[in-house]
Amino acid sequence: LSFFYKTEIDIEGKEKEKEIIINPEKVLEVLNLLKDNEINLFFEKNSFIVQTEKVKSRFSFSQEKDYPLPPEIKNKFELSSSLFSQVLPYILFSTSNDESKAVLTGVNILKKDEFLIFAATDGYRLSVYKIKGVNVFLEEEENIILPSDFLKIVQRVIDKKEKIKIGFDKKDKIFLIEIDNDQFFSRIIDEEFPPFEQVIPDNFNTE
Repeated sequence: LSFFYKTEIDIEGKEKEKEIIINPEKVLEVLNLLKDNEINLFFEKNSFIVQTEKVKSRFSFSQEKDYPLPPEIKNKFELSSSLFSQVLPYILFSTSNDESKAVLTGVNILKKDEFLIFAATDGYRLSVYKIKGVNVFLEEEENIILPSDFLKIVQRVIDKKEKIKIGFDKKDKIFLIEIDNDQFFSRIIDEEFPPFEQVIPDNFNTE
């Protein structure tokens, strides 16, 4: 498990509970072409059906019981969404695309003194953003590194929300961002982030 997405959708129907695995790309291709406001979803023999007034599409599915699921994270912290929407535009552009150096593809989040510090570097550029007075799950001097690809996905859906919830499973090293009924999980990058503070000068000639 690297990334995992989970959501809940209210539906009407007689089916109380059913677990299936479908190919989301094929279903999305059809849904993006549909212009109808009302869509019916149901099962017919061994197929998953997406039907509108004019279109009926049939998809095969499997019932794999061993499908991997993320851990249930009970301890969650509610935060303003601005924590990420404010910071990420100034940080993500400095992450690396070189997968051979996984630690540089992530964003380091560090709790130090009164600050929550976000840092990213590709080895040439360095971006650091400090926020004061944020209560988070991190202990003093503790940090986590989140993949930039994960944060880019979250950034696209977070802008119009006021509150989000975050959680962290230290045992399985899984990070959670929860937005309404949507849950975004990511495994943290379990490596040591470069000592970025050493290259930041103590004094500045221009401010």
